[in-house]
Amino acid sequence: MSTRPELALPLPDEFVDAVARRVADLLAERQAAPPEPVAYTISTLAAELDVTPKTIRGAVHRGELAATRRGARYVIAADAARAWAIAPAPPSSRRGPRTQRRREHRPLGSALETTTTKQAH
Repeated sequence: MSTRPELALPLPDEFVDAVARRVADLLAERQAAPPEPVAYTISTLAAELDVTPKTIRGAVHRGELAATRRGARYVIAADAARAWAIAPAPPSSRRGPRTQRRREHRPLGSALETTTTKQAH
């Protein structure tokens, strides 16, 4: 048997329900957004961004992602991780010139185009 203290002022049920819903919403917001870490390791950042650790290591080694070496691990500041994650991807230097070169220099293709054009006339 539990004893509940009686309130000196009775509150309407609607008011109590509204307060209970608001408190529940506030608690849900707090639980939904965990605090952001101050720093990441390669594996924790990879898990957070849903990429492989190899992707993160590559960005560190290319100098795209600032990291500090602490013993055998890299430590990545949250600000550096955020800046890297929202930055546009650097253009790939391998595919651009090669693809462009193929389009510009097509001796066989232009020879075939010339022959088919002559045959059509």
